[in-house]
Amino acid sequence: VVETVGNLGVDDVDPATGLGTGDGVGAVFSVNQGPFGGGIKITGRIGDPPDTFGGGAAKYKYKIEVSPASVDDWHPLTNQVPVKISEMVNGIPQDCDPGGGFDFVCDRTLTATDDGDGLGDGWYDYLEDFKGAQTRSLVQDQLGLWITDASMEGLWRIRVTAKDTGTTPPTVFPGFQEVKVRIDNTAPSASLAITGATFNGNPVPAVDCGKFPVGTIISGTYESHDPGTTSPNQHFGSLSLDVIPDGPAHGAAVSPSSRAFPVVLTTGEAGNWTLDTAGMDPCGYVIRLVACDRTNYNSAGNPLCAAKDVGFCLEAAPPAGKR
Repeated sequence: VVETVGNLGVDDVDPATGLGTGDGVGAVFSVNQGPFGGGIKITGRIGDPPDTFGGGAAKYKYKIEVSPASVDDWHPLTNQVPVKISEMVNGIPQDCDPGGGFDFVCDRTLTATDDGDGLGDGWYDYLEDFKGAQTRSLVQDQLGLWITDASMEGLWRIRVTAKDTGTTPPTVFPGFQEVKVRIDNTAPSASLAITGATFNGNPVPAVDCGKFPVGTIISGTYESHDPGTTSPNQHFGSLSLDVIPDGPAHGAAVSPSSRAFPVVLTTGEAGNWTLDTAGMDPCGYVIRLVACDRTNYNSAGNPLCAAKDVGFCLEAAPPAGKR
């Protein structure tokens, strides 16, 4: 059974859209209708494994397969998977890596194999064993790590199949579960420009990297959308507008300073911003737009983001009556 994908419980993944909503499991994050991207950690369990650790029984093996949701085109994962294990004898923790100090938790690497039994590639050893006096546990029950990229965007299915290598031919246990996930590995777009400026109510020339007297109200446009590289689905998350450096700006803020889904539609938006420079020191400044999507990237809840800057300089305001 698959328990989590991307460190999110499968019960928090919409079976129709493949988007996740909820808090991370084993990681501190929260997502709202978020797709998945990067390395997608897959955890779960194989029911009733045999007594292989110290008991001499033949091991269970499993494979994880993925397919685009619209077709049956299943492919096994074959990358190596780093996991951690712990071992006990009669309930007492054991040194799982003898010879280098006493280690309660140890690293192992799962390697996919083709066992020549006609069942194809992608079979990993299942390490957990709760039978007998000697037991072995997987930390977080990690089964695999699915590495995705921008060419794989869209809706996919995940399934797990197990086999008992102690029978000839191996007994196959098809998984009863398919988990749908939507992949998005493309950061949103971000565009930003200075388009207008007024000083004492009068328009002044406005260009990127221009010079303005302190007290000028500078205005411009921003825009952010999140089309995928290979999928039309968009997952806009949020944007922020900030003026830097903070010190000489003395608290001056761009309006709006932030916008976010679901107030902003999932397709993003184009809008206008303003900055009142009254009270700011003469200095060089940058207005920075940071736009992020809602992707749960690398199973850590981190979105994909893009940034865009426009610069300008403030000069001391001319004496009253002069321009």
